[in-house]
Amino acid sequence: MNYFKIFLITLVWSSAGYGQSSTDMQMTSIKSLSSAYLAKRSAYMDKTTKTISAKNQLELDKMVASIKAANAQSYEYNYAMYLNSGRSLDAFTYLENAERYHPDNVDLYDDFVYHYEMDGNAAKRKQYCKQLYLSNTIHASVMEYNYNVLMSIELNGIIFTNGSIDTYPLFIWQDVKGIRKDVTIINLDMLSEKKYRERKSAEAHLKIKPQSTNVKTIEWIIKNNPNKKLYVGHTISQDILKTFKSDLYLSGLTYKHSKTPIDNVKSAVYSYENSFKKEQLKRTQTNLEAKRLNFNYTLPLITVLRYYHNHNEEAKATEIRKLILKIAKEANKENIIKQYLKSEKL
Repeated sequence: MNYFKIFLITLVWSSAGYGQSSTDMQMTSIKSLSSAYLAKRSAYMDKTTKTISAKNQLELDKMVASIKAANAQSYEYNYAMYLNSGRSLDAFTYLENAERYHPDNVDLYDDFVYHYEMDGNAAKRKQYCKQLYLSNTIHASVMEYNYNVLMSIELNGIIFTNGSIDTYPLFIWQDVKGIRKDVTIINLDMLSEKKYRERKSAEAHLKIKPQSTNVKTIEWIIKNNPNKKLYVGHTISQDILKTFKSDLYLSGLTYKHSKTPIDNVKSAVYSYENSFKKEQLKRTQTNLEAKRLNFNYTLPLITVLRYYHNHNEEAKATEIRKLILKIAKEANKENIIKQYLKSEKL
């Protein structure tokens, strides 16, 4: 069943206190500057293209200069410099310095995973994946979701990811748990680095040519690698889905690109019944990130619901319908889903 024939849902949010010493006031000041920089950088970054305009980048540069003036020998300055340099391989010294000034800082683990993945250092990636996993900073529901992403991909498939929530957990499953190491994971943000791009191209025997945006890059890759097992996650930009709407087929928590029609209904049912972890999915969620991510289950579950309904497996259909509505309610989209299910007589 083609994705667009199922249902299209657009997804995808200082002053020093009395009695402080000059050192305390300096710390308060630099932390305030750092927090302001991080907030501005997040606000200025385009969520689709992952780019920052020249005007906004100039403002960020001035903010980093202010942090440097406050204390160049600090975690805050070095981490800001690492981020402001686009997390490039050449900026790694700043990340190392940030860790030296703030050892065992769990907030840096994913940055080290990012760097060592770009650099092709598998042993170091595994080391920091383990530290990231043991830090318990990734919600159990997010981990479960990404396990099910891997279970949605056929043997030796290639999946494109777009951020942290859909990349680092996949690495953890592979490096720490030894799950689905046959799957090639390509992070679109990292393709800007020539070393990473060339390594992934060689590993996956894939033609890769960077374009002006991540969306255009993945479009180029898909068009120029027609015989590869290419998958995109539900977290990828909706622009990708629209561009290839006739050639993308729902495959669990991914979409598979195929020029020939795919009968994906039975495979969706099989994956849900036999491959997916569902413990966290069935639990009541309070974590906002988990609620939003879990909403991506809606489309594959509707496919499963339709199958049960058409095959008169009403007990299973009732159970799935309740789960769909539970997920929709947690994402504040219950009325939309109810209306759709009613229109489809499900």
